[in-house]
Amino acid sequence: MFNRFRWCCVVLAGFLVAHPAVAGEGPGTTEAQYVKAGRSVGPLIEVPVDKLGLNPDARERTAHQFVRDNNLRAMVESAAGSSDLIMAVTTPEERRALADPRSSSKGLFFKVLFHDGSSVVIRVDMAHANGRYERGSARSAAGVAIADDA
Repeated sequence: MFNRFRWCCVVLAGFLVAHPAVAGEGPGTTEAQYVKAGRSVGPLIEVPVDKLGLNPDARERTAHQFVRDNNLRAMVESAAGSSDLIMAVTTPEERRALADPRSSSKGLFFKVLFHDGSSVVIRVDMAHANGRYERGSARSAAGVAIADDA
C-alpha cells in the first residue's frame, strides 16, 4: 500500500514539474497499438533494456531467457513499474491517464527491447506496484513468438 502511495505522489509531483520540451525525450510511443486477443488495449511504448537500470548481466539477456528465468522476469517487471522509468519514457498525458481512476486507460504497455532485438511487453497500471509480463508477448528479433512455457 505504501509503495502505491509513494508511486502516486511521485507521478503527481511529475505533473507539477514536467516541462513540455523534456516530455518528448523518451523512446516514444509506436504508431501501432498492442493487440491482445484481437482488441486494442493501449499505446505501446518502446523501452530499450538499458533504460531499466538493471545490472550488467541482466541487461545482456534476451527475451528467450526472460520467459525461462523467473528472477530475470521479476527484475524486469519491477524496473518497469519504477516511477523514474515511467517519468522518463512517458508523456504528461500518458501519466495523467494512468493516474486518473476515471480514465478508460488500461495502463501503459512497455515493449522492452533486448540487445539481440527480441522483446517482451510489460503492462504497468495503478493496481500493481510492479509491471506485469503480458503472457504471449515475447518475440524474437525476427518477430517470431517465443513460447512462455518452454
